[in-house]
Amino acid sequence: MEVLFERVAGLDIGKESLTVCMRIPGPGGRRVSETRTVKTTTRALGVMR
Repeated sequence: MEVLFERVAGLDIGKESLTVCMRIPGPGGRRVSETRTVKTTTRALGVMR
């Protein structure tokens, strides 16, 4: 049986930055992707949360 996930996310964690990519359902059955990159400071990580 094949399992499909409706919402997924991936993280790329580096020493100076963190990149997150999310794919969520969009209008018309299409997928919407959003990518954000932030610094790894405490304040920036709080915003990413």
